[in-house]
Amino acid sequence: MSQWRGQFEDNPELEAALDKVERWYHVPVLLALFGFMLWNRVRSWQNFIVDGEVLFSGNDPWYHYRSTVYTVQNWPATMPFDPWTRFPIGASPGQFGTLFDQVAATIALIVGLGSPSENTIAMVALFFPAVIGTLAMIPMYVMGRRLAGRLGGVTAALVLALSAGAFLGRSLVGTFDHHVAEAFLQTIAVLGMMVAISAADRDKPVFEQFADRDIDALRSTVLWSVLTGFAIATYLWTWPPGVLIVGILGTFFLLRLIIEFVRGQSPEHTAIVGTIALATTGVLTLASMDTLTVNATRHSLLQPALAFAVAGGCAFMAWLARYFERESLDATLYPVTVFGIIGVIAGIASVATPGLFNFLVDNILRVIGFSVSPTAGTVGEAQPLDPAASIRGTG
Repeated sequence: MSQWRGQFEDNPELEAALDKVERWYHVPVLLALFGFMLWNRVRSWQNFIVDGEVLFSGNDPWYHYRSTVYTVQNWPATMPFDPWTRFPIGASPGQFGTLFDQVAATIALIVGLGSPSENTIAMVALFFPAVIGTLAMIPMYVMGRRLAGRLGGVTAALVLALSAGAFLGRSLVGTFDHHVAEAFLQTIAVLGMMVAISAADRDKPVFEQFADRDIDALRSTVLWSVLTGFAIATYLWTWPPGVLIVGILGTFFLLRLIIEFVRGQSPEHTAIVGTIALATTGVLTLASMDTLTVNATRHSLLQPALAFAVAGGCAFMAWLARYFERESLDATLYPVTVFGIIGVIAGIASVATPGLFNFLVDNILRVIGFSVSPTAGTVGEAQPLDPAASIRGTG
């Protein structure tokens, strides 16, 4: 564009107009894409109105509608037990989280001026997934812009707007289910982590600054780390089995801290982000526990315990890096030491708590998609990546 603009150097007005286009072209493009995404998701809404009654496109949306009606009537409390799940035994609704229903109920209360009718609640539920799916374009654009400039952000938004498949299907009007909120909140959590690490890379904070209360130097890194931890927690409040993201982030920090130290850089600023963000997640998910067991499908000890483990691991790796520097040890021994410690801990856990160790291994394999239980094999979104795993899981 700059070469083309150079041909009009003798026309200041035209050059100024081109500057404005280059500076603001993304705004109308994003607004158009936002409008297209929303229209594409709501255009069939009248098909879900039958004789004045709102209907939904599946089984799970009726569960969430029932839970949302309960929350409207008992706001902000959510339904503690659902007799229609695993009927006639009933079950805790913890596996679906609570935040999705609470937000929908809050919007219904606002729209209904504090006393919404069932039809008002149903209409909010009808459009809710389409709005969330459309809003996902915003963090997608920001992520693309951070990685590849403004054009990269617009391209990312365009790809999302034109994408079909599971994301579109889960964000259509009538699919009042938590899956679209999972995608939206997970994207925000990843974006928050990107911003927090960028702030830490810029400011290079160290742990001594906390003791010295150097607030100005720490403010940006700490703020974004706390917000990232909150974003991860909101994702887990919506979908407790999403605790896998904590494991993924743990793997990321493990590899990044090792790479930074081996390259002769201090990993301390990155470790600070991991420690604060995951500790924040741990505290928030600890406050929302509804069982003291270790369970991947409920708000249990698993979510805060794993978050605190990753936070503690980041702090330990930063301390270990300082120890290596103080003792002038070979940097190439650092990853060997770290993986050796992890191996020892895993070995002790497999012997001391075999039940817990096997639970973690089985759930990792199940979530990744290499194995599945007979019950989970009947759920569409739980189908394994390896088709043969369904056969093995039924044995």
